[in-house]
Amino acid sequence: MAAIVPADAISDSVWKCLAQAIPEKVIVGIGHVAPNCVTSGIDRRIPGQERPFTMILFTGGAGGGASIEYDGWPYHVSVGGLGGLKNVPIEVIELQYPLVVER
Repeated sequence: MAAIVPADAISDSVWKCLAQAIPEKVIVGIGHVAPNCVTSGIDRRIPGQERPFTMILFTGGAGGGASIEYDGWPYHVSVGGLGGLKNVPIEVIELQYPLVVER
């Protein structure tokens, strides 16, 4: 996951350079990783076991930029994720991690 943030900055720089050379072929801009919630602690759900855990919740993001020929991606959070990042259902978060989502 940590490679996504620098990948966004590098991709953005490349798009800006290409826009100067071939503006009719380049997207308008890209979404970037939004502020994230990083949580870590000890999972004590199994009696007698203490397992450390860390998770990152991507709490929001933008879409991909449009070009002259195509609309942008409606939701992808980060170009570094190549459209593969999606919101995880609350039930999956609560099953995988020792967290309770209240709202």
